Amino acid sequence: MKVAVIGGIAAGLSAASRVKKENKNAEVVVFEKRGDLSYGACGMPYNLTMENSPPESLYALDYQTITQKRGIDYRLYTQVNEILPEKNKLKVYDFNNNEGYDYHYDYLVCATGAIYNRLDFEGFDERVFYFKNLNHLRNLKNFLYKNKPKKACLVGAGYINLELAENLVNLGIDVTIIEKSDRLLPFLPVEQQQFALSHLESKGVKVFLNTDIISKQGNLFNTSKGTFECDFVVVAIGVKPNTEIFHGSGITLGIKNAVKVNHNLQTNIENIFAAGDCAEHYVPLLKDWTYMPLGTTANKMGRISGYNIANINNMETFYGINQSAAFRIFDISVATTGMNEKQLSDYRFNYKKTEISIPDRPEYIGGDTQKICLLYDSKTGQIYGAQITGHGTVAKRIDILSTAIHAGMTVEDFSHTDLTYAPPFANVWDSLLVAANVALKNL
Repeated sequence: MKVAVIGGIAAGLSAASRVKKENKNAEVVVFEKRGDLSYGACGMPYNLTMENSPPESLYALDYQTITQKRGIDYRLYTQVNEILPEKNKLKVYDFNNNEGYDYHYDYLVCATGAIYNRLDFEGFDERVFYFKNLNHLRNLKNFLYKNKPKKACLVGAGYINLELAENLVNLGIDVTIIEKSDRLLPFLPVEQQQFALSHLESKGVKVFLNTDIISKQGNLFNTSKGTFECDFVVVAIGVKPNTEIFHGSGITLGIKNAVKVNHNLQTNIENIFAAGDCAEHYVPLLKDWTYMPLGTTANKMGRISGYNIANINNMETFYGINQSAAFRIFDISVATTGMNEKQLSDYRFNYKKTEISIPDRPEYIGGDTQKICLLYDSKTGQIYGAQITGHGTVAKRIDILSTAIHAGMTVEDFSHTDLTYAPPFANVWDSLLVAANVALKNL
């Protein structure tokens, strides 16, 4: 069996590894157009502050482990230019040897990931950085330690730039964030948005919402809210599926031009699978598909697509995602799971919400504000989603609620869960149980 994988980062390497684990005799070839091995991109903002830690420290595995221990033919600097499904053939170009060749496969995994959205304004050809891959990390890191800049403008107020803001401030850089939307983190309830914004500003980060870019002239960054002086700009305004190669191949694309897959992660062509940031993602609560690219999802999808190729007559179903995510803003955390209010409204769910603000643990041991929003069915109390912003163990608490959603629990079910208590970790009544008990009063 010959398996080709396009893309060798999260989903691609997971798929290749699983095929080889299930079928040691399979020939598995991974085509990766860049020179980097599979890496943890979420560590990139933090690597910036580690002057002596190279970007390569973010690699998940070394080349010898991938090729010798796992037996994968991992071809770096190799790009697939065309897919010919009717012939089970790929047209490939090897940049190292400057030659093209054909590769014939029995099964194909599309794991091409996502590409970053770019901006094209006057003056955006100098000292403007993007931050999606390790080359971007190298470029920005080299610039920071060589030039010792003092002022930065970050375009976009999503996860990446909010994490970058913390790390740039820790390097002694004055940070201004420019955001086109009129709200910060719109998936959060309004009170949590304001809490996060106030916390950013308390750390010296200047945030300008509802602001349009006009141009950049040298160190001057011109916007609808005025002109800012900056030594460099980082643009992080979201991503889109990297699926241009699939146009004309016969592979069906769906939401935001992501590859459409079924619950076994097959495309419309039965021997071609897709996984990770280039594919659609199923949300069981919505009973619908969406696009929410995250590293954890990519690895899970890659693992299952690889298993299914090796076990084509006994395939696994991919559960989907609860849309769980977490990140840090200095010394508070933001986390979400399940559906947010906008989704519940858009899909016309009958729901109620409970919002509480409570110390994450006793104040005498350093407890501080934790804001919780719990969303649930207005009749049955089934938990639909939650958002938490604040101090303490935010991410792990959202994981508990994600588990509850996965199990189909109601707020009453959840109110009986046996959560741990010790003053360093929680109050006698954990903040999640407090939220559940308040919600019960609303039913």
